[in-house]
Amino acid sequence: MATRQSSGQLDPTSLDGNFIVLPDQNDMPEVFRMPYCNNLNLHEISVDELQHHYASGALSTSDFVKFCLDRIQKINPYLECVIETNPDALDHAAALDEERKQRRIRGPLHGIPVLIKDNIATADKMQTTAGSWALLGCIVPKDAHIVRLLRESGAVIIGKANLDEWAGMRGSIYALGYSARGGQTRNPYMLNRSANGSSSGSAVSVSANIVPLAFGTETDCSVISPGMVCGVAAIKPTVGLTSRGGVIPISETQDSVGHFGRCVADVARALDVVAGPDAEDKFSTQPGRRQPKSYYDCLTDRHALKGARFGLPMRCFWDVAPSPQRLVAGKVLGLLKEAGAEIVPVDMPCAEERMGRDGIWDWERYGEDKPEISEITVSKVQTYYLMNVYLSKLKKTPIKTLEDVVRFNDENRGSEGGKAGDLPMFPDGQRLFRKCIDTKGIKDETYNAALKHIQSQCRQNGIDAALKGYREESTKPFIEFDQALSYVTRVKTRFTMQPEIYKQFLQLLQTYQRESIPRSEVYDKVTRIFASAPDLVAEFAEFLPEPSSQVDAEGKQIDALLFCDVKAAGIQIAAQAGYPVMTIPIGLDPDGMPVPLTLQHTAWQEDKLIKWASAIEDLLANYNEEHGIPATERWKRLGRVPPTYMNHLRKNIPTDMDYQWPGRHRDHAGAPSWVGE
Repeated sequence: MATRQSSGQLDPTSLDGNFIVLPDQNDMPEVFRMPYCNNLNLHEISVDELQHHYASGALSTSDFVKFCLDRIQKINPYLECVIETNPDALDHAAALDEERKQRRIRGPLHGIPVLIKDNIATADKMQTTAGSWALLGCIVPKDAHIVRLLRESGAVIIGKANLDEWAGMRGSIYALGYSARGGQTRNPYMLNRSANGSSSGSAVSVSANIVPLAFGTETDCSVISPGMVCGVAAIKPTVGLTSRGGVIPISETQDSVGHFGRCVADVARALDVVAGPDAEDKFSTQPGRRQPKSYYDCLTDRHALKGARFGLPMRCFWDVAPSPQRLVAGKVLGLLKEAGAEIVPVDMPCAEERMGRDGIWDWERYGEDKPEISEITVSKVQTYYLMNVYLSKLKKTPIKTLEDVVRFNDENRGSEGGKAGDLPMFPDGQRLFRKCIDTKGIKDETYNAALKHIQSQCRQNGIDAALKGYREESTKPFIEFDQALSYVTRVKTRFTMQPEIYKQFLQLLQTYQRESIPRSEVYDKVTRIFASAPDLVAEFAEFLPEPSSQVDAEGKQIDALLFCDVKAAGIQIAAQAGYPVMTIPIGLDPDGMPVPLTLQHTAWQEDKLIKWASAIEDLLANYNEEHGIPATERWKRLGRVPPTYMNHLRKNIPTDMDYQWPGRHRDHAGAPSWVGE
């Protein structure tokens, strides 16, 4: 929030009591302290507050854009979150100021400075390189679709944000937030810690008060994870709500353009601008796509929580969330109950098969031993053919194929670390890129099986099931995927000479999952189908899964799913489903790192995520106010607690883990399955 420097008299341009007076930032190193601008304290300022100051004449777009560029110059050498600045930014700001003088206001983002991730094309004097030297000097055909929308809205694109090079697709193990062009992005809460990725620079720039809004992309966790660990609000929309036109691609079924703000209202303002169909992105024009007139109009307050019903996915999620962060989340859940919300434990039938019992993010799970059910199988194929299409349209570059990128990295090992062991930032070189090339982009039987499997598991058998109140029976042993597959294989083998029986069995299972017919009825039908195999009938009683469409005992609707998702398992489920996710900060853990609460729903339900996130945000702000907790009492406050830039002189590469406990990432829980190949 912003304040005007006090002169002993009331300032008519202030927002009266709506701004929270913040401390003078003495708890952070001097280099990071924000000076006043036109006698205004702009620390934590929101989009709407900026518009108030613009309208009152207390601040101009040119003033604020220059202020943001000066802050980049001052603190980016420490954070390395901005890869380059726009040389035309001040000219654009001046033009927008002139429009304002003529009473031509384009909308809520008129004059708002923003940063764009460096894998989103801008047809201007800036580069679009995905952080790689390989694309230096290339010319993109035109602005990305969301860039065009931002320019039309009056936003000022002041630069490009750093990222995991190639958005994390080049290798299996790499320094999160590192790119050859941009260096090592650092977390503003603790600079030796990871800002996660791949949209790390975008998240850091918002958290560090460089810009109010920044835009990124996500294939799997790349918006929400940086948002979580950098203590900002962030949204990854349903695939197709925002166009991917002009974005350096990884996956057509999972890529989504999302963004970051310091409050939910700012996220909603930006979503109103960038959400919309694009004829060049077929996923954004698909049947069933829905979008309200305004996401900003969906904002609400804590009073809306009375009667709300939130599901807590337990198995592989809340059950394995680490205690330091779960304790903070537990306090927030208590406040939700006090506000009249109901908290309901739920489960996802797919959870253990998709995530493993520890619930640790790993998008390469099953990639080597069971590629027909692996997420990475899909991404490798799609990356190859999508990347080649994108690269083929670039001008003034010899890089036209993914093979060209790999060759460039191999030939420039000192800067790009093409081979394993060349650089500590890329320990395995570019292992994933090489595997993408091996696929040749062919959508074979394995690819089709994997795509169908991950989507059905994470949609119907995942998020949709949890939203309908699915709950594992505590007395029923959990059937591993391997056991289920083994049973189905035995059925197929037993009836090799009677394939119609095996076909009837599969059709029955599909009907059970789709229509939620009673289990007793299914058992009776199986008994008749397997009349000649009583052993299979007996075993079926253990095999039979709960239907993904089962609702809870009372049949009430669940308004959203809530996660303390620091292991990122929930985000991975949403990524494979193509469903939306939102995160908001809810406090600090004992180390002073932000603790997130993430919200999920089914496709096209971003309005509900905005609604409930804003209500929870208001609840936490009210808690701080009611209890008189000053900004200096950082560990007592709930909601967003701004960073203080601890360990600000550290330059370790790779950075340390974001949260300090065993098992945060797959490579800390044990060696990946491919080690030793």
